[in-house]
Amino acid sequence: MIAVKSHGNRKVSIVEKEIPGMGPGDVLVRVKAAAICGSDLHGIYRKPGEHPFTPGHEMAGEVVEAGPGAGLEKGSRVCVPAAIGCGKCWLCRKGFTIYCGEAKVIGFSLDGGHAEFVAVPGCHCLSLPDDISFEAGALIADPVGALFHSYRKMGLSSLDTIVIFGLGPMGLGGTIVAKLFGARVIGVDVNDYRLNLAKTLGADHVLNPKRQDVKAEVLKLTGGAGPEKAVDCAGSEVTLGLALDLVRKLGTVAIIGENQKAVINPSDHFNRKELVMQGSTCFNLGEYNDIVSMIQRGLKPERIITHRFPLKDAVEAYRLFDGGDAGKVVFVDR
Repeated sequence: MIAVKSHGNRKVSIVEKEIPGMGPGDVLVRVKAAAICGSDLHGIYRKPGEHPFTPGHEMAGEVVEAGPGAGLEKGSRVCVPAAIGCGKCWLCRKGFTIYCGEAKVIGFSLDGGHAEFVAVPGCHCLSLPDDISFEAGALIADPVGALFHSYRKMGLSSLDTIVIFGLGPMGLGGTIVAKLFGARVIGVDVNDYRLNLAKTLGADHVLNPKRQDVKAEVLKLTGGAGPEKAVDCAGSEVTLGLALDLVRKLGTVAIIGENQKAVINPSDHFNRKELVMQGSTCFNLGEYNDIVSMIQRGLKPERIITHRFPLKDAVEAYRLFDGGDAGKVVFVDR
């Protein structure tokens, strides 16, 4: 089969390798759709040094071979979550395999889905209904599921205004999910391509910090009170600080974008505003059926896809996504 090989320093290539073997209980999945994620850029593509594993942790496909005890049949359509947990600890039992102390993350510590085939435990796969496309299934993992999980925790509703900082794929996914929740969406980004895309996806207002005073504009749009909710998908010390400053008293700020530092004013942000701050990396596996129902009732994750490539064109796909003038970039097997 062919697969993506990451050499670091913004270089990938296509290599030939053996179709992966299966262990007890495993299935071999032909990857039908696999997306490039921002973490693939930050953690693999841009990072110095060769990456030992095939990247790709957002994928869906079809079972072409099932080993004994796999619990799936040939031809099964599946969504493949990113983290394979131990299955025994309290976090796995609660559906939070991503936080399992023994978790292996596909694409980072196991070979991932930027390949024609991937082998995974059958019990790890989630059944993908016939009326949901493989592309939508590939996007459940991050840009749909992570934001759904975060919005549900914060109790987002049609009575809320939410500011989404960062309109990369996570923020774009957050836009369409927030609109399905009925919220008013204000999107913030420095990239005009993504600001315009967010507008087509339903954002009520978009702001570019290079041209506008975001704080003043958001306060104007919310009658001076500030929004009820905000989510930082940018992973920036500046955007998180702005979110905490802007959200009104008793509001909620969610952190989605990866970030190693922040400036927080405990007295002003928490003592005197009673804000709730939360973070998440992925959806809870127990929410999968609700996410599927949300798609079946009208959410169209495919709307955030701007570019589709065959796997053989991975060099161009990664280059385009790294440049920023794209929404979600997906490898598809027609």
